[in-house]
Parts: sequence; structure tokens; C-alpha cells
Amino acid sequence: MTKNKSKDILQSLQSVQSSGFEQLRRENSYLKKLLDVSRQISTLDLMQSLQLIIDNVVNITEAQRGFLMLLDEEKKLEIKVSSPSKLKFGNAAEMAICKSISQQVAVNGKSRLIEDIALASDIRDRKSVIDLELKAMMCVPLISRGDCIGIIYIDSDRKTHRFSSADLELFEAFASQAAVALANAHMFEELKRDHFFYSRKFKGFIILRG
Repeated sequence: MTKNKSKDILQSLQSVQSSGFEQLRRENSYLKKLLDVSRQISTLDLMQSLQLIIDNVVNITEAQRGFLMLLDEEKKLEIKVSSPSKLKFGNAAEMAICKSISQQVAVNGKSRLIEDIALASDIRDRKSVIDLELKAMMCVPLISRGDCIGIIYIDSDRKTHRFSSADLELFEAFASQAAVALANAHMFEELKRDHFFYSRKFKGFIILRG
């Protein structure tokens, strides 16, 4: 074996080892952030919790934008929070997303990772994708009690950045946290309504007895 070939093999092994360590470092960072967010959610109201989740997803995955959307009574997606939060809800250009992907995920309840939009024949020619010059995107469902109640969507317009399967796993973990926060908030609202109803009913009973 020549000296140059041995050097090449050594460099390749070092590169693999380095990438392995980097992957472990990122995963460890992801887990710490997820634990931190889980702790904070318990002290925040619903909208603050959702904003915290989408901000952390965008920050960790190094996405350009992120949107958390919920299905309304007509099964249409409605944006609830976005990141960065300075995005203007009234500005159609700033809030534009690839609707075909978000609707697809909301309907089938399955995540979608597109590492390179140029290779995704089903969306690469869509107007929103071209106008925003998107290069990569991810979209995951929010599942509560077995049903999809919304989605979280992120994208990037940078040629040098691509989302990975590891990013998707983290993304899905944060989506689970968001779904739990939504379920808890919904349960709390139901308890408040029940309390209000029975309180009025009990007061009326006392007045009639009196």
C-alpha cells in the first residue's frame, strides 16, 4: 500500500469519525433543548407555548421560517404562530407557504421531508416555491388522540443548508409537545366551561330553594 493511499484512508476514517461525533453532539443538543422546552411549557399559556416550540424548531434546524397551523371547523389550515415572530400576518408574500405540502400532511397525517426541492417533481414548479426560491422544507402533522389537528411547517432558501432525517426526528418530537400543549389547553377550556355552567346552575338552585 502506497504512502499516499494510506494517508487518504486515514483522512477518510478521520472524516467519518468527525461526522459521527458531530451527529452525536447535535442529537445531544436536540435532546437538551427538547427537555428544556418541555419544562417551560408547563408554566406558559397556550400561545406562548406554541411560539416557544416554533421558535426552537426554527433555531435548531436553522430554517429560515416556520409556521404552526391548526385545522378549523371547515378543515382549512389557519396560521396560529410563526417564526421569526416579526413576520407580518397581513403580508401575503411573507406568509406564503407551499400549500400543497401542508395540505398533504394535514390530510394523510404523515411527515414530509424534502432535502432538495429541485429533485421534488411534485412541487418544484409551483409558484410559491419559485417566488420564495425555496431549497428545502419539512412539514409534520400535529396528532392528538389519533387525529391530525394541524401541522408545523419550516423551509429554507439557502443552497448550503439541507434538512436531514435527524432534523425530522427532532421536528416530530417538538410537534408531539405542541400537540400535548394543545390537548391540555382544550381540556382546560372544557373544564372552565363546565365549571361556569354548573356554578350558574347551582346558584339558580339555591335561589329557587330560598
